[in-house]
Amino acid sequence: MAVTAVREARPARPATAAQASPLERRRRRLFWPFVAPALLLYMVFYIVPTLVTAWISFNDWAGAGPMRFAGLDNYRRLMLDPVFHDAFTNTLIILFVVGGATFAMRGRFHAAGGARAAMPRLNHYTSAAWPSSPRRWGLTTLMLRPR
Repeated sequence: MAVTAVREARPARPATAAQASPLERRRRRLFWPFVAPALLLYMVFYIVPTLVTAWISFNDWAGAGPMRFAGLDNYRRLMLDPVFHDAFTNTLIILFVVGGATFAMRGRFHAAGGARAAMPRLNHYTSAAWPSSPRRWGLTTLMLRPR
């Protein structure tokens, strides 16, 4: 008994732009005019400053005057600085305590009234009001005093 394999037919895609439908040609033609402004803004305000910051971090520079290449010496000094260790520890505490509290509050509100009723108000509260609360910053300052 012989077994034959049957290949499923796939829909054929147009090989060239001339064979494409008018809608497909219009989409291709409008792709870059719509994407280019966003890509340009992303490059100007995110990629370029990130690269410049990385370059400056490898130099010894006071912000004005000539730069002197320092290599990884800035990072070595940073890893040996106790103030940096305290600041980094405080940042991690804020990240996990505030993140955990937000997660717990969302779960509590979800269990109390359902997602549709509580979540939109809670999302607004946790993203807008809570991080800028003076009481929260005061408590955080008291909790995270340097040792």
